[in-house]
Amino acid sequence: MIKALIFGCLLLLSSCSNLIAQTIPNMRDGVVYLRKGDLMKDEVVTVKLAWSNAWIADSQEDHVFLQAPNGDLLKTVKVNSATKNNSAIFKLNEPGDYRVEVAGASFRNFTLSTHSALPMVFEPAKIHKSIALPRSGRMFFSVRAHQQASFSAKRYGNLSDFTLSSVTDDRRYQLKLKKHRHYWEHDTAVIPQSIRDEIYQVSWSGDGKVSFWLDGVPNLFSTKKSGLFEPHLSEGKASIQITDTIVGPVPSVGAAFPFVNPPEVTWPAIRSWNVEAANYYFFADDLKDNKHRDIAFLETYEQQLGIRKSNSILANTGRDSVLKPTKDHRSLIIDYLESRHKRGLLNDNYVAFADEPNLNYSSYDEFETYFGYLAAAIKNSDNPYVAQTKLAVPQSSRFLQGPTRDGAADRKGIVWAEKLIQQYGQWIDGISWHEWLVRDLIDTPRYHEAVVQANLLARKYQDRLGKDPALIIGQTNVSSGASLSPYEQETFFAALWWTSVVIQSSQAGKLDQIMWFKAADDPIYKKGMIRVNAKGVEHKPVSHAMHFITENMLPWVLEIKNKHPELDMLATLSKDKKRVSLLGVNKGKRAIKMNAVLPFLEGKIKLSKVTGLNEQGETDLSLRLTRLDEGNRQLGGLIPQETLFSVTLTVQSQ
Repeated sequence: MIKALIFGCLLLLSSCSNLIAQTIPNMRDGVVYLRKGDLMKDEVVTVKLAWSNAWIADSQEDHVFLQAPNGDLLKTVKVNSATKNNSAIFKLNEPGDYRVEVAGASFRNFTLSTHSALPMVFEPAKIHKSIALPRSGRMFFSVRAHQQASFSAKRYGNLSDFTLSSVTDDRRYQLKLKKHRHYWEHDTAVIPQSIRDEIYQVSWSGDGKVSFWLDGVPNLFSTKKSGLFEPHLSEGKASIQITDTIVGPVPSVGAAFPFVNPPEVTWPAIRSWNVEAANYYFFADDLKDNKHRDIAFLETYEQQLGIRKSNSILANTGRDSVLKPTKDHRSLIIDYLESRHKRGLLNDNYVAFADEPNLNYSSYDEFETYFGYLAAAIKNSDNPYVAQTKLAVPQSSRFLQGPTRDGAADRKGIVWAEKLIQQYGQWIDGISWHEWLVRDLIDTPRYHEAVVQANLLARKYQDRLGKDPALIIGQTNVSSGASLSPYEQETFFAALWWTSVVIQSSQAGKLDQIMWFKAADDPIYKKGMIRVNAKGVEHKPVSHAMHFITENMLPWVLEIKNKHPELDMLATLSKDKKRVSLLGVNKGKRAIKMNAVLPFLEGKIKLSKVTGLNEQGETDLSLRLTRLDEGNRQLGGLIPQETLFSVTLTVQSQ
């Protein structure tokens, strides 16, 4: 009888969800888990997603993902300036724990609402702003017996303090939010261990943007005590099709290096990455005193570290990125280029005349005047050492999205690239950009889309360009500038992210270079793959991932079809077509059963090598190669959560 009453209430709530609802408001970066229990298994549960603009939304496309209990992607909501409505409906059919991710960084406020009977927990992003809270409200979190937990928060606006109150006794903890100098700094309240399970209520003073999170326990909050639960992520299934179609070459993978000779103590680390390309700045005001300033380190790059390609960015020291079209500047750069090319060092180099001009210049017209003035002098030079200079544009901050500044709608990298090609296509040798703020692993297909769109742009103006321009992601990282989170940069998350980004960027077979920014930490930008200190060189997890990536990429990219949002794979082929390498990453928090159908290759295929890498180091994987009825081979097995993996297949002649 009681069960029937509960079920009837649930039906009533389902039909009246607009009247009785629970809401997580104004999310900017985070995940919501929703549990559809057995009592509701015969009902379709409705969840409403609504959004409103926060900042520069007209220049940005935001993504929200709905995943089934087994991780399959049920729906992707893409919101941009052309989107007419301001809401979407999700329907939960099967029982289980669903996952809704608001991918950061987002530029809109997203609100998720459903009826109050549905358990719902929020997992906020750490450090980065994750939500805008109303002036009054409360949330709850749980701490199991004998667990050591801490509650942290970072101030972004008017919200100034949190109060944590135990619901079982009178214990209270106050956390005042300070304004810190560095982005990654925050405030923390340590919660003493308890001999019993505890639930805490979170309340706050003020309203607005904020970040808050838990360490030591699951980072989960609910608007109701009864809504708290730990999600169960069911095993996923990924069916992958690999064909024998070669779509193009793999890109040269590299890193951003300083305009100095790297310390010799770092050379073994750099060599371990097997990088083929480098990004670096060269400084006009520095070259005034010595136009041979870069001889020593270019020789090191090429002769000691095996770097073959580069893309260099012209700037002034002191982060002065706005250069002027003066005769003195033009003469200086021409003299430098002549000297550099005569030495024959790193000849496969692309030069950008400014760093992220769509972010830093006052307008397109200002930059276009500067670019045209310098490009004409270089490309029309009678000196072949100068005229051979390869130019890349626009070296923008982001490509399909606008930069993070007001007025960004008129500053998208792809728009500036098209305008420059229309005016100066005959002088342009490469399309280059920097990519930032794709912070969530599920959203890395943005990199693939950027490469595809850049390639379409090049094809559109093929006659104007007179060549196939190189496509170059000159710098990329999870975050731009100093907006860094140690939860990303210092952990295995960066290894998962970088592997996924390289795979997504490479799949189209159209990219020439991609660079992690940067090679080593400096005092301000702690986003290197290594750090150098008194003890020597310390490798971060992403450093080990770089070695893993480059070790498992062959020259040619094979076409691949894969729909699973948490498993990425790149298939590459050796020049002699005797080896196939599969580089993959399970970037999710669930194990995934993978079945990859391989192209029919003449001869006997041997499973030569299987390697895995996770947070603890190298790990064993059990994968099996079988033959299908039609002659193709199938590679199958279980890929553990948050694991990089590689498979080498050797074709033996019959």
